[in-house]
Amino acid sequence: MQTVADIIIDMGAARRGAPASLRWLADWLPDADRRVLDENDLARINAYAGDANQLQELLGTIAPLTRPVWFEAAVIAEHGTEMVLGCGAVPVPDGSLDIGFACYAPALQRMIGPFGPARVTTTGMARPAGVTDEAWRELRATAGIVIRALLLDEAGNLS
Repeated sequence: MQTVADIIIDMGAARRGAPASLRWLADWLPDADRRVLDENDLARINAYAGDANQLQELLGTIAPLTRPVWFEAAVIAEHGTEMVLGCGAVPVPDGSLDIGFACYAPALQRMIGPFGPARVTTTGMARPAGVTDEAWRELRATAGIVIRALLLDEAGNLS
């Protein structure tokens, strides 16, 4: 099956009329360290009990990324739709991360997003101009997933 990252890269190759978020993701995804998360990884990520502010404070404890990272996972949506969630981060020189998100439903051939970039710092996230409420919810959730995945990866707790 084609990955969400591959779909974004292919869609971004056309460039003409592509939304800024798609172009942004398509620019860095070819160089990203791509990881597939399994059910056990997702369970460990979901087990984190801290709130968004605590997660953002933990950003400073993660070793600086040397290259972008992209995580994908097969998930089942609320109504039983199989989807592939993709989210990732690009390192920023000040230690912050620019994050992005996309989700693809193969059976429906439908993409949600892509959304991004949104800057995550140790003190919070600023909502980018022009971002819809739906995109903002997804980007905030993405920040939590990415930070928890990076913490677990550094600790050797991802598959």
